[in-house]
Amino acid sequence: MLDPRRAEQELDALWSHPAGHCRVHAAGGGATGVTGRVEAGDRRYFLKWLPDGDALDAEADGLRHLAPAIRVPAVVHRGPLAGGQALILEWLDTRPLGGRQWETLGAHLRRLHDTTAERFGHHRDNWIGANRQDNTPTDHWADFFVERRLAPQLRQARDRGLPPRAVQAVEAVMARVPNWLAGLDIRPALVHGDLWQGNLAALADGTPVIYDPAVHYGHGETDLAMLGLFGAVPDALYHAYGQDPHDRDFQHRTRLYNLYHLLKEPLNTALRTQRGLKCTAVVSCLDGQGGALSKRQGAAAVHFRPRPAGLTGWPTLIVPLFRQATSLPSKGRLDCEPACKPEYARRYSEAP
Repeated sequence: MLDPRRAEQELDALWSHPAGHCRVHAAGGGATGVTGRVEAGDRRYFLKWLPDGDALDAEADGLRHLAPAIRVPAVVHRGPLAGGQALILEWLDTRPLGGRQWETLGAHLRRLHDTTAERFGHHRDNWIGANRQDNTPTDHWADFFVERRLAPQLRQARDRGLPPRAVQAVEAVMARVPNWLAGLDIRPALVHGDLWQGNLAALADGTPVIYDPAVHYGHGETDLAMLGLFGAVPDALYHAYGQDPHDRDFQHRTRLYNLYHLLKEPLNTALRTQRGLKCTAVVSCLDGQGGALSKRQGAAAVHFRPRPAGLTGWPTLIVPLFRQATSLPSKGRLDCEPACKPEYARRYSEAP
């Protein structure tokens, strides 16, 4: 764990301050990592400290890529500190977004996503939460999303106990991704990559700021999708961005893109803890039968638009996705229409 006194001495030396000038205040963290505040006279900085530096290198890299297009905390220092690794960022006094700030954020995201590259991916891998993201560049977005996003998450979910019938349903969705995205002009756009509402705020002057990125070049709609996963998003954001939030094709892609995050968070939480959703309810929702949903909930799912969704609400968001992808019988093999090729996805989900 971080020794604040040792960190203070090293920061005094690093920044050529007199002894005792810097103060380190640990505010939170887990068994290995620490977040906190550094005070250097009248200046304050935000501190992240870990035993290993790769995740911090990735975050610093992501913030530097985002900075020309959208407001992010500036990187002040990245390097060894007190026997571990530290990322020191500009301290920002923030507050929740409100009113016209959502519209401003939509315009800023449009500007961010207008930053493009030749291929999908990034020059380095990075992290989303505790999960490593493979950003090996690929020419086609559908291939990148299946091979670099869904397949690794499905493997991890399966290893953590995702029931076989649920794995089979996700494989069927993966097999349909190329068809669902065919014909779209998707350019490799610079995306934040982990843009849930806990990773954004507003400054005192109303400027939106985003942080904790998992950047890569992908489809800009993945950022819009995650924004609406765990909280309501005003229509004004979508309109400022240039997207109709009521468009059914956009809503379908929103469900598809959020499957990546749902496999990582609520589904695995439910399977590990048995709180919120029971395993049987998860499988029932994934298998396209809708057994865990009332008729009213099923009807609402068909007419989905971004809205709040917690652990117990996420199946309502994606039931239509699985209904479109496959129909799983109670026994026997997976039945797919001719255009569905489950072996395309299965070879990735079963890879070591």
